[in-house]
Amino acid sequence: MSKVVWQNTTAEKLSRMWRGVGHAHPPKSTFGSQNGMQYTFRMFDVEETSRLSDELTTAGSSTYLDGTQKMHVRCADNTEATFKFAHTEGRAKTGAKQWRNGLPRKIMQFGRGEPSDKPYEPPRIEVVHPHRAGPNIVHYNRTPPDA
Repeated sequence: MSKVVWQNTTAEKLSRMWRGVGHAHPPKSTFGSQNGMQYTFRMFDVEETSRLSDELTTAGSSTYLDGTQKMHVRCADNTEATFKFAHTEGRAKTGAKQWRNGLPRKIMQFGRGEPSDKPYEPPRIEVVHPHRAGPNIVHYNRTPPDA
């Protein structure tokens, strides 16, 4: 519900998503690293802005502006959204500038490693609780071979 596909999501929709369910499920998207890994990040304090940045030309491109102290992201229909805080999986929630400085060097466009026309889905892993895993191999009653 809170996954963002930049080519399909307008800044207004993203802002409404933040106001509606952001307290429980902040909007999230992915970016690719140089080694081919996909990282999921969540955005906090998301707002639609009327101040469009000239350097953002395509949906999904982003930049940090010192004047607003926020990350600016180009969305669908030539709209632009900002966010003040971000949280990448496995790291602490930080301000937008600190978050941007912690990104791998050549990533300033989300979805760089793979086009972000579909939302990132983490791999599903089947986990079975050890007490519900079935019979234990050590205590398994085997039939003798000559029976």
